Amino acid sequence: MLVESEIIEDKNHADAIVNFASESEIGIIVMDTLGRTGLKHILLESVAEKVVRHSDRQVLVVPSQ
Repeated sequence: MLVESEIIEDKNHADAIVNFASESEIGIIVMDTLGRTGLKHILLESVAEKVVRHSDRQVLVVPSQ
């Protein structure tokens, strides 16, 4: 199993993650979430949520510690 990490500077984090995964033939994306709830969750859509909705790869989201 190969584990790969990459530092990408892009203002749209979700798009950068989705594009990198597609271009690099990544099998699964693993990321954490801040676990916002209530009004903050409604107003500040999470990067993890956007990646889950837009990626054609499997996405594993784990709660932040």
